Amino acid sequence: MATPYRFLGRIDALPYNGVEPVFVLDTGAIIDLEEKDKIGLRAFLARSSTVAIAVPEVLAEIRRNHNTVIGQRRIIETSTLEHLELLVERTRSIATAIAEHEQYDTHRYLAMETANEDCCEKKRRRDPISRADTHTIAVALTLAAHADELNLPGRYPVVLTSDEHLYRPITRLSNPLHDNHHDGYRCVIVLRTRP
Repeated sequence: MATPYRFLGRIDALPYNGVEPVFVLDTGAIIDLEEKDKIGLRAFLARSSTVAIAVPEVLAEIRRNHNTVIGQRRIIETSTLEHLELLVERTRSIATAIAEHEQYDTHRYLAMETANEDCCEKKRRRDPISRADTHTIAVALTLAAHADELNLPGRYPVVLTSDEHLYRPITRLSNPLHDNHHDGYRCVIVLRTRP
């Protein structure tokens, strides 16, 4: 179930029954959190217990946006980019295991299909779901459905996003009434960085 996200401190309350989540990071969420709480975001990224995954496409978007300046300030500070790169390197083996799972492409296809369910053709052409978004959703769904096979028993994904392209498909697929629902999808938590 999606939860409105307002304060970085809520992340610290997330371990459920003593199990740390695996954070799946979206470009927009990183930019939003950088804007709202630079020090808190860096502290979160630097925590040794934090397991977070940013798909290569997200990391590439962050690197492209890193030097963008709005109102005399960078969208992403160099130190935040460095913390993010260290975090991604630290969790590379988990991300690789997820991306190489035999069901990964199926979950990615479901992400695209579900994102387009209620869109008219005009909207799909004007604002299609990006590769970064479909890979981010696929990581969350693969982890949710196959945590035991990935040697991450009990771990659950928490997607940090500002993007409707991520929020809506995950919310739909985690609904038991959806045609493509998988029981494992229910454990996906979506924290939105924008109301």
